[in-house]
Amino acid sequence: MASSIENNKRLALNTIALYVRTAMVLLLSLFITRLLLKQLGIEDFGLYNLVGSVVVLFSFLSSGLIMSIQRFLSYEIGRGREDKLNKVFSISFLTQIIIVFFLIILCETIGLYFLNNKLNISEDRVYAANYLFQISIAIFSINIIRGAYEALVIAYERMKIYAYASIADAVAKLLIVILLCVGNGDKLILYANLLLCETILYYIIYYIYCRSVFQCCRIIFVWDKQYFKNIISFTGWNAFGSLANVLTQNGFIFVINIFFGVVANAALGIANQVSSALTSFISSFQTSFRPQIVKAYAQNDKHYLTRLVIETSKFSYVLIFLPFLFVFTNIDFILSLWLTVVPQGTSDFCRLILIISLFDAITGSYNCAILATGKIKGYQIIISLSFIADLIISYLIAFYGCPLKFLLLPRLFMRGFVNCGVGLYFMSKQIGFDIKTYFFKVLLKIISFTFIFLLGSTFLSNIFSDLILFTYSSVAILLLVCPALYFLILDKNERAYIINITKKILHD
Repeated sequence: MASSIENNKRLALNTIALYVRTAMVLLLSLFITRLLLKQLGIEDFGLYNLVGSVVVLFSFLSSGLIMSIQRFLSYEIGRGREDKLNKVFSISFLTQIIIVFFLIILCETIGLYFLNNKLNISEDRVYAANYLFQISIAIFSINIIRGAYEALVIAYERMKIYAYASIADAVAKLLIVILLCVGNGDKLILYANLLLCETILYYIIYYIYCRSVFQCCRIIFVWDKQYFKNIISFTGWNAFGSLANVLTQNGFIFVINIFFGVVANAALGIANQVSSALTSFISSFQTSFRPQIVKAYAQNDKHYLTRLVIETSKFSYVLIFLPFLFVFTNIDFILSLWLTVVPQGTSDFCRLILIISLFDAITGSYNCAILATGKIKGYQIIISLSFIADLIISYLIAFYGCPLKFLLLPRLFMRGFVNCGVGLYFMSKQIGFDIKTYFFKVLLKIISFTFIFLLGSTFLSNIFSDLILFTYSSVAILLLVCPALYFLILDKNERAYIINITKKILHD
């Protein structure tokens, strides 16, 4: 069993590797979005996001399965039972193939009907939409199968490889957009074909690496009823929650399309790009912690598990709040610099989605800790109901003619306040988490801190023009917000932890 010092050092090294990866992917993604919007145009860019969402709608089982594989692999590694890994991997891979087959049937029946009969697509783009739909099915099927290999890399905490592969993926997507600039014909169809080729190549990279490094990566024909039952049960309930999440986010895209058209879809697509760029840093950080949380539970080290949950929550907030506040304050200026054309409503969507992302950063560790226990039925049911309620309320808001910017308010309430309370309750129930101490030492600090600085941001936004606001907010964040986060949010031990780990990394 690894010592606490070794765990901390590995966490720090993994986090740095993932941060470098995220920074490079972020810069490339922002540039790619700008070029892609220019090459496709607003309507085709909105169509690309819309059609892709039809396929993603049916990917709820895949995301649930990938999380299951990560959980079971990390659990067996934590228990020191590496002889069981080949069995887990093989059964998981077989389950993925079954699910791919099932999802293809859903997409080619219900999904195809929905695409051609319910969505608001102009007649001259129906063929392109259907072609893009078929390519999207192929891409998402390959990504499901690749998920088993990606889960193996994360379970073994080989984050450098994960980082290198992600950077290569982003560079390949940039090359695709550059080829799009010189390509002829229907650029939406050309873009879909190039993405499919890149997806196949990305799968091959993961396959070759895992086959050459991990012995358990060999597929064997084995049947273990209990393992299969556990994986299917865990996957089923996790997929139930993923389905509700996908219905909320992608169903929301369909609601916007039905009531407001593809230009509004383009605005939401850009807002999601901004949110993804921001939260990718937190996702990287939490990815490095996720295997440790599962292994701590497998080793029954509840003290270390609780500490990991608290530290992940606080560090995630600290890391996301700086870019959050900067982007929130300067969103109009950033959009004008970033994009050649800014669809109407984009800045309103961006601000609301940024606040939702702040909640997601804080509560990400809750979800990971609950999943580590394997007892997720009640948690997923309640979370799923909150997501579904979000979608229904959003639909009613659009149906009764409310302005576009109000459609995200239900998601803010459900994903923010409701899901935070649900996560804390189940952590208290399943791992004995102390809610009262956490509220006063973590949540109360975070809520007060956020409220104060958002008031300051709003005040500055109403006084200064874009360029002056950009300059003043940058200086204020560096000189005021950074020290405030370090001294007011983090406690003495957490500040010492950051300093000590930094020294060890620099020394080594």
